[in-house]
Amino acid sequence: MQRTGFYRQILGIASPRTIISVDADMVDKRLVIRAEAGRMTKWFHFETKLPAALHKWVERSWRHLDTRQFEAVITGQCAEREAS
Repeated sequence: MQRTGFYRQILGIASPRTIISVDADMVDKRLVIRAEAGRMTKWFHFETKLPAALHKWVERSWRHLDTRQFEAVITGQCAEREAS
């Protein structure tokens, strides 16, 4: 199994998101896992379930639980919807 598939499975990443790269720094024992959502994904308001317009894409990073004794950081572009 490729590294991206392995991390997609253990992190529970599901469509429309996917893991596009995993960079391992063996010296600092750090993983940077890059996730991405398809640009053609249809987004919906989480309460009303109506279609939501996107305002912009923002780069974000999250510290995840350590994986195989490596610090794990998930990073990626996140969609921000317009304020209603």
